[in-house]
Amino acid sequence: MSADMLAEADTAASGWAAALDALEAHVEQAQALAGDGLAGDAPSPWRPEADLGPLPEALAPRARQLLDAQADVIRQVAEASATSRRHLDVVDVLRTTGSRAPVYLDVEG
Repeated sequence: MSADMLAEADTAASGWAAALDALEAHVEQAQALAGDGLAGDAPSPWRPEADLGPLPEALAPRARQLLDAQADVIRQVAEASATSRRHLDVVDVLRTTGSRAPVYLDVEG
C-alpha cells in the first residue's frame, strides 16, 4: 500500500471516528432523556459528512454497538410514549367526569 493510500485510509478512519463520536453523544443524550423520563430538547438529527466514504472495517463493531444502543433508546422512547398516552387518557376521563360526579361520598354524616 502506498503512502498516499495509507494517509487516505487514516483520514477516512479519523473522519469516521469523529462522526461516530458525535453519534454516540446523540445516543447518550437520548438515553438520558428516555431513562429519566424528562422532556427536553432533542438533539438535532445526526448526519455524517458527505465525503466520509465507506466505513472502515475496524470501526464496524463500534458502529454496530451504536446501532444497538439506538434501537434500545427507540424502544425506551416508545414505551415512555405509550405510558404518557395512558396517563393522558386517565386525566381526560377525570377531567370530563370530575365536575359532574362527587369525588367522595359521606356515608357516616
